[in-house]
Amino acid sequence: FGKGTYSYFQLQVHWNNPNNLNTYTDESGIRIHYTPRLRQYDMGIMWLGQQNIHIPGGVRNTTLTGNCGSTCSGQLLQNPINVTASISHMHLIGAQTRIRHTSSDDNITRDVLFEEVYDYDSPRWTFHEPHLQVKPKDQLQLVCTYDSTNRVANT
Repeated sequence: FGKGTYSYFQLQVHWNNPNNLNTYTDESGIRIHYTPRLRQYDMGIMWLGQQNIHIPGGVRNTTLTGNCGSTCSGQLLQNPINVTASISHMHLIGAQTRIRHTSSDDNITRDVLFEEVYDYDSPRWTFHEPHLQVKPKDQLQLVCTYDSTNRVANT
C-alpha cells in the first residue's frame, strides 16, 4: 500500500443477525497505520477453496475437495511462509471442514484445521503455535462437506 503499489483497499464485513432483531447496532471499525519503513516480515492472507461449486438439493453429505498441489504452491510461493491461524467459511449449508498440509520434506500429511461440526454462526479460529511453515512444493487440501437437506434446488 503506497507509492508504486496499491492505491486503495476494500474492506468487507460480515455480521449475522439470525433472529432479525431490529435492536442490533454495529459499531465495528478498523484503524490503519501506515509507515514508510518496511517491517522485517510481510503479512498476507491466503485463500484455499473451490470454484464453481454445485451442491445438489436434498442431500445430507456432499463433499467437495480443493487442492493446491506441489505445482500450485511452487508457483504461488517464492519462499516459505509461516501460517499463524486458519478459519473456515462455508456459508449456511456447511457441515464439516478440514484443511490438510503435506510437507515436501517428509511427505507426511497433517491436519491443519478440522471442524467436525461446522457452524456458520460461530466461526472458529485455529491458531498455530508454533506457526505452521508452508514451503514451495508443499501440498494443501481443503475438504468441505455440505448438508443441503433443507434445500430443494441445487446451490
